[in-house]
Amino acid sequence: MGIGVVALFSDPDAGAVDGEVLVDADLDEVVEWLGDPTVALAAIDRDVVALFSSGCAEVTREVDHPLAPLVFTVRWCPTPVGAHITLLESEDLSAYEATWSARPAPGGVLVRYHLIQVPAFRAPASLNRAAARRQASTALRAVATAFEGAITTDDLR
Repeated sequence: MGIGVVALFSDPDAGAVDGEVLVDADLDEVVEWLGDPTVALAAIDRDVVALFSSGCAEVTREVDHPLAPLVFTVRWCPTPVGAHITLLESEDLSAYEATWSARPAPGGVLVRYHLIQVPAFRAPASLNRAAARRQASTALRAVATAFEGAITTDDLR
């Protein structure tokens, strides 16, 4: 399998993080993997519980933040190119939205992750950005690992 290189890009004004990784895999297999939270999150959260309804899943997660863990419930819906994840409820987040997409690229499949994560508590923007970047990096590393890609570098711009 190929080598996955994780690249992260931040937009501090929008509170967003975008990242991508290139994996040597079959596009349909990657899209199916991204669309199922029990598979996609297994490398990150060992105790993933997803309640499926109408093709989507309701998933409760806990992720790290420098000030306090963030606990939230999302709706994870597969799309033709990956998945779209929206916030259902949380006392810790005022906004959360994520999109996974996969497309053919020279050398394999380019997987892109877009994350908006805004804590409901006051925290320095630098801590919020760091938490979102860490979450995005962990998610992209899980993709590379799932498709046997070895991550060789982080390009954190």
